[in-house]
Amino acid sequence: ELAYFYVEKHPKGVEIKTVGVAIRDFNAFQKPRNLSQKHKSTLTTHTKAFASSFDDTPINKITGNILLDWLYELYKSNEPRTVENYRSSLSNFFGWCKRRGLIKEDPTKFISKSDLPPDLKKPRDVLTIDQAEAMMAYLDEHEPKYARWHAIRLFAGIRESEVFRLRNDLDWIDTTAKTLTLPASKEGEDGKIQRIVKTGDDWVLHDLPDNLWLWLSKYENEGPIAVPGSKVTRRHRQDKFPRLSSPIDPWPQNAMRHTFCTMMLSLHGDAVKVCNWSRHSNPRMLYQSYVAKLVSKSEAARFFSIRPT
Repeated sequence: ELAYFYVEKHPKGVEIKTVGVAIRDFNAFQKPRNLSQKHKSTLTTHTKAFASSFDDTPINKITGNILLDWLYELYKSNEPRTVENYRSSLSNFFGWCKRRGLIKEDPTKFISKSDLPPDLKKPRDVLTIDQAEAMMAYLDEHEPKYARWHAIRLFAGIRESEVFRLRNDLDWIDTTAKTLTLPASKEGEDGKIQRIVKTGDDWVLHDLPDNLWLWLSKYENEGPIAVPGSKVTRRHRQDKFPRLSSPIDPWPQNAMRHTFCTMMLSLHGDAVKVCNWSRHSNPRMLYQSYVAKLVSKSEAARFFSIRPT
């Protein structure tokens, strides 16, 4: 029994590394990869936190129960969603360890979502129709250079990072055919291939709301899309937008994309279609993470009637 246990836990011909060494190797492996800086930073932060508790522990000694105990200890000072994010990062790390032959089994596979602290999510906040209308009217009159960025995010639901990467490539917007083309990747100025779309797929979006094209057509000769920086968006959301109608305070995270998904589902009543427009993998993810309380079909139609002067 001891021999079988040893063979199971000690991959043949592979040096048994400590958690600290394995995590340093893992993070060094991530540096040249074509991942977003935010993703790399999250992996580094989460794995280093784990290493601080198990730095000298052999990597093959970490079991599912040990990992679960650590996550529950983390829960004492963090929200359930944060704990789930740590589990996801560690799953990434242990999966890499298994592929490198450092461990026989990934301990995170023995932890299901039901084992973790329940995440009692607060209702997702979205912009009301009056807020969205007032916001776009303000931009149209006072800061038109940012109108396209807000329109694309609000009436097409495109992720902020994706608009940023495509801001100079206006050929992805075809106001005549009324299509948005989102390439999986493109070659950067340095010759390296850069990922554009989060899912890593090529997308051509048809049948988007008509008012989107009114906004894009009005400003299509303005050159590259102006993307407001963090200071500008903070000023908009804290100083300008809350005064336009009922206060938007604090500004909901991912508010415009959530609003788009909620309004599109309210209008069309077809989760599969909305998944395609918003590029989600399945309706469950759509309902779980993006859709707030639905509105009437007539109210949703009013939302997609918001147009420039």
